[in-house]
Amino acid sequence: MNIRQIRENLGRVRTSFQRNEMLRALYCFVEGLRGLGGNASPMDIRGDIREALQLLVRDEQVKALLPDGQCNYTPGQEKELHALFTRIHDQLKEAAETEGRESALPRKIKLDQAYNAGKKFLEQGKVSEADASFAEAVLAYKDEHRLFYMIANLLIDAKEAVRAGPYLKKGLEALPGDPDLMELLERARALRQAMKAR
Repeated sequence: MNIRQIRENLGRVRTSFQRNEMLRALYCFVEGLRGLGGNASPMDIRGDIREALQLLVRDEQVKALLPDGQCNYTPGQEKELHALFTRIHDQLKEAAETEGRESALPRKIKLDQAYNAGKKFLEQGKVSEADASFAEAVLAYKDEHRLFYMIANLLIDAKEAVRAGPYLKKGLEALPGDPDLMELLERARALRQAMKAR
């Protein structure tokens, strides 16, 4: 049993709680209790456990998952406390991940709709409207780096090298030296040169 390590983990509960990092606070508490190895805590750690617990039970999400909405610490029940807070940590972590996935879906749908609208406008020769739709798609972008290549490719095919420029630039910022983007960049340069030569 590493008393110093246990106290460090329990001490981090307050720091994480103050930063509003509830999952991290719970994780530190669980790790602190795990360090006891299922044994009752020594006298000099009990105050740390009480203090950390008092902070955690203030949180509404934690309170909702506690039996009767409360939790009191009795020395000798560390093993049960560890099991309870491991379960609460895992439930809140899963809820946060599910929420992340659920909020990602509408964003991706918005991105696809804007990209497809831009593509359709381009086919109709409505270049300004297409560019506006592509800009909207980029606003919904998070880590779909291929989007910049797809937009720039459409614009270059439509002989709109200047409009393709900002998308190529953003694409290369996200994927430095990407061969597909570099090839498109060369095509855009050649197209601009051809336009000037006319």
